[in-house]
Amino acid sequence: MFAGNSLYLFTKKGEPPVYVRNEDQSIPADAARLQSLLATRELHAHPTAESTFSSPPLFTQHLYVTQAQSIPSGHSLPAGYELQRMRSPTFLRIQLIPEEPQNLRLDLGVEQELRLIVPRAYPELADNVDDIARHMGASFTDFRLRDWYQVNYRETLRDYEMGWGIDSGASLYFVSQVRCKTQQQAATVVEVWSLGDLITNLDCTIEAAHRFWDQLNFPGEARVLAELHVEPLPLLERTGGFQAGYASYFYEKGGPRKRAKVLTTDKLTRASQHGAMATAFVDLTYATRWGSHAEPVALLTNQLLRDLGYSATLDDLRSLFA
Repeated sequence: MFAGNSLYLFTKKGEPPVYVRNEDQSIPADAARLQSLLATRELHAHPTAESTFSSPPLFTQHLYVTQAQSIPSGHSLPAGYELQRMRSPTFLRIQLIPEEPQNLRLDLGVEQELRLIVPRAYPELADNVDDIARHMGASFTDFRLRDWYQVNYRETLRDYEMGWGIDSGASLYFVSQVRCKTQQQAATVVEVWSLGDLITNLDCTIEAAHRFWDQLNFPGEARVLAELHVEPLPLLERTGGFQAGYASYFYEKGGPRKRAKVLTTDKLTRASQHGAMATAFVDLTYATRWGSHAEPVALLTNQLLRDLGYSATLDDLRSLFA
């Protein structure tokens, strides 16, 4: 017999067709025993949000964002010396996982498809890389393993990073820095996180996954899991209420993936003391993958806001895609 927790079917003429393993014996299974085993198998096939976040898969090892280290006041670096970048504690990470496990053979063709999807879903990124005159220092790089491929975007002007990954199960992953610098009165620069950027990232990443799965002829359902780390950043609140940081630099372009409208501060209940980390998850059908993503993005955003201590209405969040 085979070791492990998988179910195997054996038949023998004249005897009950299904056996179960009990230590060193194979015994006929009754209906109750089979039902229990099948329920256990179903549970393992559909992990909860908590079990998915606690596992250490490839994306947690390789898909993250870094930031430049600050130079202490009064100090300077020697010519030609550059501080090593550090892993950022502030980020948004999204997982999009097919409900039905897929068997994707990663090769150059699959990699090239992802490289085409990224600039379509995030239309300004390719222009940032190609436009040398803007001196953004923007670039794409990639990284691969046997069962993993990822594309990274880095922009030195704003010290901003994004990344996308796919694995052999046809899951798609996204990570982005959420820290952005804004100029306040008296030319003071402060670091904040932006609700407008968060909503746009959720929207565009669902679109990227939909395009990727369509190329694989996968019309099925999926689960989206989002993880947001903002400590110690406050929420961006500008005069006039619009809470967008960098979205216009990455997404503002004509076409179906133009960035969503942003929520005004008068429609958001502020937190007296905001949280440091939030998680959210929703299930996707083919219908919610296609076209407007108002419903899944509104649900995800609502969960993330509430986890951090803020509150908004779902109708207001849905209206951002009208």
